[in-house]
Amino acid sequence: MAFQKKEENKESLARITAGSVNNMLKKNRETIIKTLPRGFNFDRMCRTVINAISTTPLLAKCTPGSLFLSTIRGFSLGLEPNGPLGEGYLVPFWNKEIGGYEAQFMPGYRGLQSLARRSGEIADLYAKVVCREDEFRVEEGTARAIVHRPNYTGSRGEPVCYYAVFRLKTGEFDFEVMSLEEIERVRCSSKSATKGPWVDWPEEMAKKTVMKRLLKRAPMSVELADAALLDNRASSGDSQDDILVVEGLEVDEATPQEIQQELNQEKKADLKAALENRAQPVNIPPVQPEPEKVPASSGGLFEPSEAELDAAEAKSRK
Repeated sequence: MAFQKKEENKESLARITAGSVNNMLKKNRETIIKTLPRGFNFDRMCRTVINAISTTPLLAKCTPGSLFLSTIRGFSLGLEPNGPLGEGYLVPFWNKEIGGYEAQFMPGYRGLQSLARRSGEIADLYAKVVCREDEFRVEEGTARAIVHRPNYTGSRGEPVCYYAVFRLKTGEFDFEVMSLEEIERVRCSSKSATKGPWVDWPEEMAKKTVMKRLLKRAPMSVELADAALLDNRASSGDSQDDILVVEGLEVDEATPQEIQQELNQEKKADLKAALENRAQPVNIPPVQPEPEKVPASSGGLFEPSEAELDAAEAKSRK
């Protein structure tokens, strides 16, 4: 019974948070549509964030305002948070200042890859995992080169390192290699090391880590630079409020718990009013007896029956 109650509370919290975010999206519809890249649909954005809240318990505990703004940051870059392509994620972080959870947008490996290819200068960008049974060779010096032949005919073994490569449209290229130890140090320094994408998609996060280090040497578009900055802030747990700011948005700063308390107070007030209405006495007017019907006769007087007349006559004789 207690477990069932707990699950009902979780569902109730998710409905409250999702409802508040949905209200903000609808209220700011016209402003948001102006920020969306071509090909992105407002209704799809609404469905995406509602689905993320419904399927991720910690997101339901985040402030609706932070979920709302994080969703807009992702879509304004042309990246769908928590979508099937893994382009980005809504990640919950504990904020000690407010004593509750807030959401931040974290670009994914495929999101950075997509933005880099849209920049116009990068022809290709990718990251790969190298396993123990693969053939892998790196040459440094004046003629840098990297050779990777995965062992697809048998067991590749456990991962040993990751690398990323970009190639420009001019033909120039560069690459970066990171060992598992280097990847692990980056993971441990992240505020989301034990939850979120690092737990759910560790290989994708490892690829993104080596790709970010490589992209420091690549030509960057404004969108790609913003995405990298968002990722750095999300990893460190710092605020993203000054990145991709959209003017004119109406944001509700209430927490799910505050919204729940307000709803509870409204319910209590309604219940109290209903009980008071039931307790008030109802004034029912007394039933008035119907007047005795008088048979119609001359003068309106009562006329005795024949039996009554005989009885009266017999009495007078006595």
